Amino acid sequence: MEIYKVTRCCGSKYILHNFDTIYEKVQNMQIHEDEKRMIICRIDRIFRKVSNLQLIYKYSYFYSKVFIVIASVISPAITSLNTDKNKTYYLLLWWVIWNLQICISISTSISTFFKWDRNYFLYSEYKDKIEEEVWSFLQCINEYESVEANIPLFFKRLEDIYSALCLKDTELKLNSVYNTRILAPTPANSEYSDTKTEEAHEP
Repeated sequence: MEIYKVTRCCGSKYILHNFDTIYEKVQNMQIHEDEKRMIICRIDRIFRKVSNLQLIYKYSYFYSKVFIVIASVISPAITSLNTDKNKTYYLLLWWVIWNLQICISISTSISTFFKWDRNYFLYSEYKDKIEEEVWSFLQCINEYESVEANIPLFFKRLEDIYSALCLKDTELKLNSVYNTRILAPTPANSEYSDTKTEEAHEP
């Protein structure tokens, strides 16, 4: 089990909650050792990737939103107080406000472009689905009648969930790129519009 351990600030030893219980239950199955290793490795690999990306989107979304909210409150408050141009700190506060406004705009643009909020909720949803599927398989509930007889079904459902997540993630990225191309003017369009403008002004 040592190879499945992770180092985290929260003190969690494994990427999946109660991983030691899952590992023990898999080891007690009446199946071949290769199948046991395959089950553990596949669960760990998929859940590790989904969990890591979910954490990245979580902290990116959370801290960007917190910064935008705080800076949006502080900026007008400082502006309302910084009215006397004769004060020595007037110019300093003016630059502070200007930088806050720039940082708010940059944070909002980056968050919107990368869709941190939608990615965070998407990966959180599928992270819970994968965890639920793992426990359904180990406890032989829902579609699983017995563990040993339903290993292929478990692998298929796990892959289906992961494939659906990858597909939705790709759709989000493609939509971002597509929307960016629509909003950004192309050089060809600019030249075309300039030519039309010159033609319109010609006698």
